[in-house]
Amino acid sequence: MSSWTGRRVWVSGCCGFVGSHLCRYLHDQGADVTGIDVSNSSPSWRVLKLKRVVPVLRNDLRPGSINVPGDSWVRRAAENPPELIYHLAGISHIHLAQEHPLKAWEVNVAATWAVMERAREWGSAVVAASSNHVYGGRVQAAEDQGGGTAGDGTGAGILLYTKPGTPLHPYETAMVPSDVYAASKGAADLIVRCYGRSLGVRACTLRHVNAYGPADPHVTHLVTATILGCLADPPRVTLRGDGSTVKGYLYVDDVVMAYDILGRRLLSDDPGWGSVHVTGKAFNAPGPVRSAKEMIEAVIAVSGRPVELVKAEAGAHDQTGAYESLNGTALRQLGWTEPIWLEEGLAKTWEWYTRHGGMEWTTKATRQIHPGL
Repeated sequence: MSSWTGRRVWVSGCCGFVGSHLCRYLHDQGADVTGIDVSNSSPSWRVLKLKRVVPVLRNDLRPGSINVPGDSWVRRAAENPPELIYHLAGISHIHLAQEHPLKAWEVNVAATWAVMERAREWGSAVVAASSNHVYGGRVQAAEDQGGGTAGDGTGAGILLYTKPGTPLHPYETAMVPSDVYAASKGAADLIVRCYGRSLGVRACTLRHVNAYGPADPHVTHLVTATILGCLADPPRVTLRGDGSTVKGYLYVDDVVMAYDILGRRLLSDDPGWGSVHVTGKAFNAPGPVRSAKEMIEAVIAVSGRPVELVKAEAGAHDQTGAYESLNGTALRQLGWTEPIWLEEGLAKTWEWYTRHGGMEWTTKATRQIHPGL
């Protein structure tokens, strides 16, 4: 029997890419899962066959909505409060946060504060989605060379450099957000860990790199966009800028496993294994680091198709020059295994899109997520 069997778990942002995969996993493990989202469905939600097995409470979680008397979220919890909340809801697109900073504050920060207050009231544990972007665009780090104590929340093991091989200070592991999105996620990260350290809520944050994998409807994501280009007729992929932007990539199943480990730790009563080791802390989930050009070439290689590579100018929201490699030692010490090899993850993702209609499925998904397109 799974350790999740019968556990009451709520997932905010349940209809998103990672949220849908997390709900599917928890349901399959026997958890009593309830989703929370502004919508009660999404392309990812439907294709993962969650509509009839996981109920969804429609709510945007901001303080003005969850404090309304009779609200479905509050009413449901009063009847049977969740043991654990995975808080994944938020604005996840950097350019949307930059264009709508007040909305980013309301959704990413104020809503997180409201969730933590409810968790404190109900006695629920919380694992909240943070982001590797909280470290800022100038991050350079070597794996397993963190300056802070593993998982201590000061930076969860990451060094900052002005240029490769030149550390500013061995102890400089603080968050240095450089845009609205990163600042909002950093503020939310601090709130969650504050409740864990000073208000007695069993809570921690997960900072993972860019997730990719099956059922991702966002055509702006590099892996998805490249796969769709390879499936087009004729096959054509666009490389924006010089392709030198370097990022970490993590297969979605590895992200789910990271959430699984942190959630089970917070729910455990074992003093040698349980919540004392994760509460109030931040954990990194790193993945293979590649430039945009290298990722595009890797996807094309997996496709086995002759693809035309078209060069275009970098857009206003295309990042340049950032290098991010997180130290995942703290999470590995909790039992998180090495991520799926990049080539294996890309092969699984390619196979899924070819099996599910590729461009046709994603075009429908994009129109439903962004009706104006």
